Amino acid sequence: MLLVHDDLGWHAIDGQALQNLQQRLRGYECRTWQEILHDKIHSPDHLMAVNKLSKVAQTELRRSGVGDIDEIVSLRIGRRCRAWGVMQENGTLLLLWWDPKHLVYKMNVTDN
Repeated sequence: MLLVHDDLGWHAIDGQALQNLQQRLRGYECRTWQEILHDKIHSPDHLMAVNKLSKVAQTELRRSGVGDIDEIVSLRIGRRCRAWGVMQENGTLLLLWWDPKHLVYKMNVTDN
């Protein structure tokens, strides 16, 4: 499944960002999701409550048919860039969005 949105889509990823994402994902290969998502000191990646997401993101999730979920995974790729996904029952992450402008969860960040 691929969610397509003008501001939240894989069509917006450039070569450097794709390399950064690939390198980040490679770093996860020897770790568990527990280690990745719950290490507040060493990992910028985390679960985010769906009700804290932007209205656009919440609408896109409802339209996507991903199901009734309470949390979504945020993978920090740069200061501002995020990859967002949904954790599947089998422990795999279904990547939904490339978010270079940090629009899924709004915050005051000015640099990449």
